[in-house]
Amino acid sequence: MPAEVRAKAPVVTASAPCQDSRTPVIVSLLQTASQLEWWPAQISQAHLLAFASLVFYHHPVNKDARAAAALRSTTTGMLTKTHGLSHLDRAVLALLLTERWKAKLDPDNEGYLQELQAMVGPEVAWWAQYLGRIAHLLGVLHPTSFLGVYAPRVTLTARVSHSLGSKGRKTGIKLLIELQSDSPLTRPIHIEKLAHDIEKVGKKKNWIQGYGKKIDVE
Repeated sequence: MPAEVRAKAPVVTASAPCQDSRTPVIVSLLQTASQLEWWPAQISQAHLLAFASLVFYHHPVNKDARAAAALRSTTTGMLTKTHGLSHLDRAVLALLLTERWKAKLDPDNEGYLQELQAMVGPEVAWWAQYLGRIAHLLGVLHPTSFLGVYAPRVTLTARVSHSLGSKGRKTGIKLLIELQSDSPLTRPIHIEKLAHDIEKVGKKKNWIQGYGKKIDVE
């Protein structure tokens, strides 16, 4: 991202302390998995950079509380005192970070999540859900050490397909996961589970107010 853009994006400045050599690699993986013709302009490159910087921020939190902590992080957590963040910035980042941890929320937090989804609209809310699930995959495959100076264990490539579904007539996202290393974490049983978790976001029952895209992962 150009220096002048960084300077104008408070969400980037706020997450800068968490950036390291892994951040641009994470951003690149998120982009190749999502930058399609349907991508909503409201989720900016600044949001992706901030999200990539904070992918592991809540890892020290108790496992059952990570999603809730992530959900509240932009209003009562680490970004509470950050000046210049719009309501959209806070909502988008909260939705991305919450889905990254893929955990159930208690009723109060679930209600707050739905309020944020209503604020940003179904299109942005669904894409945040999809992108958060991609980040979940990356987090599982690379635990806390993640990418470091090493190559990622997977590459991700998304494209628009008009031949999805059992009859090959549906339009949606075709996501290709290619393994780049031989690790216990990349065994078929693990990859298949993670792929299924991503495909679930594309099921109509998980669309948001009627908006969503079918997803096929291979």
